Amino acid sequence: MSDQKSAGSGRTQRRVPGHTPPAVPRGADPCRRRTTWAAAPMLAVALAAVSALGCQARTAVAPATPATDLATYHRLFPHYARFCAASEIHREGEPAGGVSGHGVLYVRGLVLDTAAPYPRVRLATPAEVSAGNDDVGISVGRYRTTVNWVGIPGAQLFHRGVTYPPADSVDLADVRLTVDTLLGAGVLRGVRGETKQPGEKTARPADPRELAADMVGTDAAILFARSLECVSIPLSTAMLPEMAQFLNARNAMYAETGRPYRWHLLRNNCTHLAHNAMAATGVFAPLGVDRRGPAELFNVAIPADELAVWLAATDGGPIGEQDDVLAYYRNARWRQLLEEYDWLPHRPGVLVVALRQMPTRDSAFFADTTLWFVRAKPLVHARESRVVDALSDPHATDLQANLTWYAERYRNALRLQRPADSYADAVGGSAKLEAFRAFHDRYYRYVARELATVEAALASTSSAR
Repeated sequence: MSDQKSAGSGRTQRRVPGHTPPAVPRGADPCRRRTTWAAAPMLAVALAAVSALGCQARTAVAPATPATDLATYHRLFPHYARFCAASEIHREGEPAGGVSGHGVLYVRGLVLDTAAPYPRVRLATPAEVSAGNDDVGISVGRYRTTVNWVGIPGAQLFHRGVTYPPADSVDLADVRLTVDTLLGAGVLRGVRGETKQPGEKTARPADPRELAADMVGTDAAILFARSLECVSIPLSTAMLPEMAQFLNARNAMYAETGRPYRWHLLRNNCTHLAHNAMAATGVFAPLGVDRRGPAELFNVAIPADELAVWLAATDGGPIGEQDDVLAYYRNARWRQLLEEYDWLPHRPGVLVVALRQMPTRDSAFFADTTLWFVRAKPLVHARESRVVDALSDPHATDLQANLTWYAERYRNALRLQRPADSYADAVGGSAKLEAFRAFHDRYYRYVARELATVEAALASTSSAR
């Protein structure tokens, strides 16, 4: 090892013999892209709007309480999707990334299909579930051109990378070890791209090691360089194929046609993919991708703001309130989710978790960074408040409190239950009553089953304490 002063920092940085530190993944942070004012007028206006609304007006995201025990969470909720907003990246001696950071998707129940010629996912087999190898991280990078996303097998490699002891901190040797692991895992099979090193004016074709190095801190070993605030949403088994089909179609669009993937700040970025993968299940509406003109301004996707989108779709809801069955019946999206998946988005297990950036060891290679709300959407202040409230609300951050809260909501729903025929006028008369009766029956069977499941979960978690 040799020590070297980093330019402009005054800090001593440990160097690993024979290892050149990976370049900053320039396209990882949406607000990092340079504006080219020679572009079409609408693009110029759009970029100026995001610059003014997004990269200047900002609020730091407060930390959540410590994450719930994952082993218990996995036992109770074997399938779930988690969206994480990552803070900006800042490598020692180089400019920090964009303040809006990066967005990634983690899914338990899907795995990377290692037999495929390019990144694809499939349902986890029973053997993989039993072994705990039933999860995958999904991330988008600006300079990869043959696919929309790459998949990282397992939460460990996705979040914490591979490290030498002690495993709770990192240095440049751990970066190199993680790069070797990514290459050995075949995550770049069928993936080609470009790289742009500091001082280079244009991007050039990247070799696999350069691509893998660019992934560290953004697509894999994210906690080496960033902190994460995440929202987890339990899924039904029937929802996983819909998500897998969407993700596979996005990569096939480029890998099988020769059409290059082009990252775009407004039209096609990391958060668009995560949002639309969840939207494929019907939980919320998709965002438009590669839209041109004014439409692109209404389909902007920004990582920290996306946390609020996921929370707004899943937290609380009318369950347990007076006439809740009628509210769910009248909402076309909720009604379809219950009828198609026997699943409602307002459910136990929707939790906010914080994963903190790992400290560096004998090096300041990765600086500590902050996650920001970036206000580039209408009504973002209301959504921002929702996230800030959730970060300090036990029922959104603590599993026991979450289960207790939903148990009470389910009990209240059953206590307030009215006969289906009493809603005849509200649903449009006797001609429409038959459909409502079927929904009414399905809804209360669902509530009773969920209550029994939550009560059993509460009993198991209480006895384990």
